[in-house]
Amino acid sequence: MAAVLAPEESGSTGGAQRVPDPAGPGSPGRIRAPALRRVWWVAVVVFCAQGGGLVAWSWHLWTRFDLSSDFATYAQAWSRIGTGHLDPYETLFPWHYPHYGYPFFQSHFELVLWPLAMLRAVGLPPLTLLVVQDIAIAGAGAAAARLVLEVLDRHWPSRGDRPLRGVVPVASCLVAVCVACPWSYWAASFDVHVQVLATALALLAARDAWHGRRRTWLFAGGVLVCGDVATTYLVAVGLATVVVGRRRLVGAGFVVAAVAWLGVVALAHSGKGSSLAAGYGYLAGHTVGTGLAGVVAIVAGALRHPEAPVRVLGARWRSVVQYLAGSGLVGALAPLGLAAALVVTVPNALDASGIFVSHVAGFQNLFPALAASAGGAGVVTWVAHRRRASASARAVSGLLAAGALVAACVVAAQTLPTVRGQFELVAAPTAARLGVVAAETPRSAEVVATNAVVGRFACRRWVYPFLGNVPDQVVPVFGRTVVAVLVTRLRGEAPSVRLATTAAGRALGRLGARVLVRGSGVAAFVWRPPVGTRSLVLP
Repeated sequence: MAAVLAPEESGSTGGAQRVPDPAGPGSPGRIRAPALRRVWWVAVVVFCAQGGGLVAWSWHLWTRFDLSSDFATYAQAWSRIGTGHLDPYETLFPWHYPHYGYPFFQSHFELVLWPLAMLRAVGLPPLTLLVVQDIAIAGAGAAAARLVLEVLDRHWPSRGDRPLRGVVPVASCLVAVCVACPWSYWAASFDVHVQVLATALALLAARDAWHGRRRTWLFAGGVLVCGDVATTYLVAVGLATVVVGRRRLVGAGFVVAAVAWLGVVALAHSGKGSSLAAGYGYLAGHTVGTGLAGVVAIVAGALRHPEAPVRVLGARWRSVVQYLAGSGLVGALAPLGLAAALVVTVPNALDASGIFVSHVAGFQNLFPALAASAGGAGVVTWVAHRRRASASARAVSGLLAAGALVAACVVAAQTLPTVRGQFELVAAPTAARLGVVAAETPRSAEVVATNAVVGRFACRRWVYPFLGNVPDQVVPVFGRTVVAVLVTRLRGEAPSVRLATTAAGRALGRLGARVLVRGSGVAAFVWRPPVGTRSLVLP
């Protein structure tokens, strides 16, 4: 999937001939050039190392209890489904506060969690979700890198079966961009999100669509069951496929399937997790619902009054450019990179809060980032065929590839040093105390935990985050035993939140709660509410 002109279309003559199509009958996706095959096997080793490093980082965050409500949402549903409760209720999102939650499928229609819950059914711990995400990130990068090499193998200027000089440095730079992309590491650091798995599946669908494989529909179906947000990735892949022109019917089919699936999401009353009204209602100018109807109302409002989205994008264009620069920037001009940016990154930038183009939203923008990384191969091969595929044209392509790598490395150097401070909030002594609390909390107990650490306590029917910034937070009470886990010592915590946590502990003491653990920044209480109690107020 790339912005490619065949050499004979771009006026290439004088010995630069098109390589026989490696994706022809019997050899779809095969890399013919030995030099590019060597680059691929080096890339395989690198991405395996990347996956191993991400798993080690996830293990570190797990042992430090640095897992917040996003992880808790998935871990709760995954655990409930895996233990036979096939319609889990998500209790962590204060939907229509002071009421919490809704059936999990009404969040983003992420049906993929049901087959993933088979891992819980065989006894694996919630840490498995982090490992699956890490594998998906490394796999998505490898899929983008493979697409880069296949485009270069097919379209780089060649003489007979041999690519002309310069292809290996270009390939090495563009593959390195797929590794260096900082948003992969941000996505791995922030809890668990199904969009990461959808990124890998969408890139595989794009690659197979380009090769004309029927298997592409299998990957497309996988994208759909990753939920309403992920469905937009399939729209981008479909539009790019139509523009490239190789498989227009397949591309159109992707777009139709995605729109139809959003209709199914709406019929299921799902999409509540997208918070369309809060994030994008200002574009519609009136209250909007969830699902496809809400999307249509927002798009219609933006078209009627384009000054609103233009103003917001004007204020956030630097964030958008930084996301694209982290993927090398060059590939944003290719059909796949451009379609992904327009369909995914631009709507993320239009969210009222702006959080979806902040660094912590790396998982939200991982697909357009890696799509642009893969698209870089199409741009450099197009440039390489200028001026009869001359050495100077190929040199310019090499400079573009090197520039893409430099851009990705610069953004990585700017953003990655802040990852640890953003997500490693719990000190080792505090984590040790939390481990004691987790071991002594009954499986049947309802848990209210500080939002930053609630993820490790989520595998139960009732779990709620203590937000610390909501005056007199009301928490529903369903369990016979309520365990409150309050962390008063977190890196970078605002003093007001620390005071609120202390006040909540005093309120529990006045209710007669028993101290379970106290010290090293942790105050945990066990409270047995009187019969008929339906709520707990934490000041």
